[in-house]
Amino acid sequence: MIKNLVRDIKRIDKKLIAKIQQGKMTENFGQSDIRKLRDKYDTYDFELGAMIRDFDLYCATIENYSNKGFFNQETSSKWSMYE
Repeated sequence: MIKNLVRDIKRIDKKLIAKIQQGKMTENFGQSDIRKLRDKYDTYDFELGAMIRDFDLYCATIENYSNKGFFNQETSSKWSMYE
């Protein structure tokens, strides 16, 4: 299950970084994708819920990370093992 979530987050992250590079960053950036992840995965599972919450925070502050990606060591050392 965690592998599927990692795959989905990488796909979404790539899409969001492309939007930033095109200058299409808006308020509530990435929130529709976060809602889809929460609907698809059991957020009561500790590891899955924690990863989704951290990705949500990352999306809210994505402009601070210089397009490095969610699983990058500088961005999220907790989850960088999935890079």
